[in-house]
Amino acid sequence: MARVKKNTEFIHTPEIKSRVRLTNVFAVISCLIFCLSGINNMYLGELLSGIFLEILALLNLVTLVLNRLNLVRWSISYLFLLITGAIFYFDSHSGFESGSYLFYFPLLFAIAHVFDYRSAQDRLTMLLHILLVIALPIIHLSTGHSLFRSELLTDAQRSEIFIFNLSFSIACMGYFVYLIVKANVERLNLLEQILADENKLRRMQEEKNKEKEILLAELQHRVHNNLSLMTSLLRIKQESINGENYDRIFKEIFHALQSVAHAHRLQQFNDGRLMVPLQHYLHEIDQHWKELLADEPVAHIVEWKCGENNVNVKQCITLGLIFHECIIAFSRRNATSEIPQKLLFDVCEIAEFIRIEISCTISNVLAGPQEDLLIYALLEQLDTELVQPKPGQYEIRFRVVAPDDYLESKSLFGS
Repeated sequence: MARVKKNTEFIHTPEIKSRVRLTNVFAVISCLIFCLSGINNMYLGELLSGIFLEILALLNLVTLVLNRLNLVRWSISYLFLLITGAIFYFDSHSGFESGSYLFYFPLLFAIAHVFDYRSAQDRLTMLLHILLVIALPIIHLSTGHSLFRSELLTDAQRSEIFIFNLSFSIACMGYFVYLIVKANVERLNLLEQILADENKLRRMQEEKNKEKEILLAELQHRVHNNLSLMTSLLRIKQESINGENYDRIFKEIFHALQSVAHAHRLQQFNDGRLMVPLQHYLHEIDQHWKELLADEPVAHIVEWKCGENNVNVKQCITLGLIFHECIIAFSRRNATSEIPQKLLFDVCEIAEFIRIEISCTISNVLAGPQEDLLIYALLEQLDTELVQPKPGQYEIRFRVVAPDDYLESKSLFGS
C-alpha cells in the first residue's frame, strides 16, 4: 500500500505531468509519421515495408497505455527505443539516399527535452539514449547501409522518400524548436512574475515599516501627552496639599494614575481603532477607589449605569480623569455631611454621541471653573461643555471619534 501511494504521488508532481504530456505528444507525432510513411511506401510499391510501418505506428500507441498505467519511465524508454530502432532499420532498408537518418536530429531534441536533468537516473537514461542514437549511424557508416538494404527501390523512389523524410524531419525540428522557445518564454514570464511579486512584497513591506514608524511615533506622542497631563494634575494637586490631607491627596493622585493605566491596559483594536470597553473601565475605576478607601469610613454611595459602549483610548483617559475628579469633588463636599449622599453616573450612546448624566443628592457637587479647574480643562479635551439642567444634575455629551481620527497626532500621517 505504501509503495502504491508513493508511485501515485510521484505521478502527480508537475514535472512528471509535463513529461507524460510531452511523451504522449511525441508518441502521436511518431505514429502519424510512421502511418504516412507506410502509406507513401505502399504507394511506391514497397508493400511489406509499408505494412511494417503501419505496425510500428500502432506500436507507438502502446506508449499512451503505459502512461495511463503510470509506468512513465518505461513508456519514455519504450517510445525512444522503438523510434530509434525504426530509424535504424529504414536507414539501411531504403539506403542513405532516402534520408531516414534525418529523423535522428528531432529524436535527439525530443530526448533532451523530455528527460529531467536534476535526477541522476534520468541523466543516465538520457545519456544511454543519446549514445545509442550516435552509435547506430556509426554502424551504418561502417557497414555501408547494407544490413537490411532493399534492392527493389529505384533511385527515383529513394529520391521521393528523401523529400518526404526531409519535409517531416524539418517539421519535427520546427516543432521541437517551438517547444524550446515556448519553455524559455514561460520561464522568462515566470521570472518576471516572480520579480514583480518580489517588488510588490517589498513595497508592501516598506508600507508596513512606514506604518510601524508612524505608530511608534504616535505611541511616543501619546505617552508624552499622558505624562504632560499627569504632570499638570500633580501641579494642581500640589497646591491643595497640607499636613492634614497629605494621605488623602496621595490616594487621589494614585487613583488618577491608575485611571490612566486602566485605560491603556483595557485598550484593544476594533475596526482599525484603539477602543476601550467603557463598562469594564468604569468598573475598574470604581473598584480601585473602593480599595483605596477601604480603611476609611465611607459615608457616600457611587453608582454606575453603562451599556456595552466603546470609546477611543484617548477619550477614555480624559473621561476617566473626569470621573475621577467628580468622585473626588463629591467625596470632599460630602465629608461634612451627616447624611449619606449618593452620586450616579448614567452613560449611554445616542447616534454618534456619548451622553453622560451625573446625578447627585448634593446640589453643588460640581462648582464652577474656579473651584473645579481640572474638570473643565478636561472637558475642553473632549471638545464639550458641562450642562446643568437643574441643581444636582449635570450632563456631558461628546462625539465618538471617527475611524480616521482615532490618533492623537494626525499630522504624523500627513508627514
